[in-house]
Amino acid sequence: MNRIANMIILFILVIFSTPVLTSAGPVPDTGQTASYADAPGEDSDYSINPPSYTKQGRNGAALPLDATLEGGWVMTRDNVTGLVWEMKRNMDNVNNYDDLHDADNTYTRQDSQDVFIAELNAAKFGGYSDWRMPSRKELRSIVHYDAYDPAIHTTFFPGTIATGYYWSSTIIANDPGDAWSMRFSGGDDYPRNQTESCYVRAVRGGTGGSPYGLIDNGDNTVTDTFTGLMWQKEDDGSGLTWEAAITYAQDLSLAGFEDWRLPNIKELDSITDLSAYNPAIDPIFSGTKPSGYWSSTAIVNNPDNPWAVNFYNGGDIYNINEASEYYVRSVRGGQIRLPGHLVVFAPVQGGVWNAEEIKTITWKTQSIPGNVEILLSRDGGKTFSEAIAASTPNDGSFQWKVTRGLSYNCVLKITPLDDAGKATTQGLFTIYDRRSGNPNPGALPWLLLLLGD
Repeated sequence: MNRIANMIILFILVIFSTPVLTSAGPVPDTGQTASYADAPGEDSDYSINPPSYTKQGRNGAALPLDATLEGGWVMTRDNVTGLVWEMKRNMDNVNNYDDLHDADNTYTRQDSQDVFIAELNAAKFGGYSDWRMPSRKELRSIVHYDAYDPAIHTTFFPGTIATGYYWSSTIIANDPGDAWSMRFSGGDDYPRNQTESCYVRAVRGGTGGSPYGLIDNGDNTVTDTFTGLMWQKEDDGSGLTWEAAITYAQDLSLAGFEDWRLPNIKELDSITDLSAYNPAIDPIFSGTKPSGYWSSTAIVNNPDNPWAVNFYNGGDIYNINEASEYYVRSVRGGQIRLPGHLVVFAPVQGGVWNAEEIKTITWKTQSIPGNVEILLSRDGGKTFSEAIAASTPNDGSFQWKVTRGLSYNCVLKITPLDDAGKATTQGLFTIYDRRSGNPNPGALPWLLLLLGD
């Protein structure tokens, strides 16, 4: 083999063995706080990745909460996902196509890209030229499921038409003439023919995705390294009512874990594969029925009809009574926020840290006096056998040279030594160790092509 071919192979090995440094994709909380179920374990019982937004001016300059559209506020950053959203204005039921940001403007899906997005980028709106249409999952990420008409944080997203449909970039796999849209009256998705006119809200940025995807842990669990969630691989095949589904997930003992729960609507949507149908999910989740699966999220204006996802095509279901019987796929992971407890900021859920690099662990101290203990689990939180710091001041920061060993199921635990009841855990995240081998088998076909016969 000649020298050029060797260099090409070396280059590809580097590309496929180096993770994206900012890989992270935690699922934002739904925001639901009211209780609609008698059984413990509904959406409002958990606060994980609570919504957090920052108003921004041109070039991403952070603005105060009272900043106005007239005073230079042009974008809103979602601090959980890293996405930056275009702001709308002048919602008065009158189109004004001379103003790209007029809230009442509608477009066909093609014109959304070829006209609206193209003009935003040509004008370098906000100082950027990488605006795009959001995916359906990205649109759902800003839905506020504790509100209605509109189901969105209006402080940060003014000018949202509650009864209208907003285009996504996601085509419907079993009907490519249609695309997914999102309606912000309640936060439901809907297929729309691409020739119809809908509203559009542009987006840019994001934190990037883990290069490792879905990992079969070999114990009837699957870890999604992008979101940092661990899933029940196969459901038990039984249809359950909503409250029975909540109880089933809460009581589930699987793979040595006892902290399973019913996923909220955003978490459940995160494992849909919208490029597929019948079922709309990765084949790693064997046995998935092309039918409805319950979420833990209630519909605020009709709480007898909880949210579910139809895994035939990945669309949500919002008009089925809680007494109906749907399937259950349980989930675990994420940092549950509890009043007065420590809160880990870094590493983030779904993040990737490289072995032997110096990383800074950060947390909210809650003004608890004394020192803390920092421990690491590499088995999803079953055991915390690796001591990062046996005792270090509770000052919110600790530098750590990441120890060797590849794991997709890392969990960090920080415990105040004088108030152990205020401990917190953060996970799942990945520690990547390139010496442990290439975690991306997708690189191999490319190498074989280069090697030839």
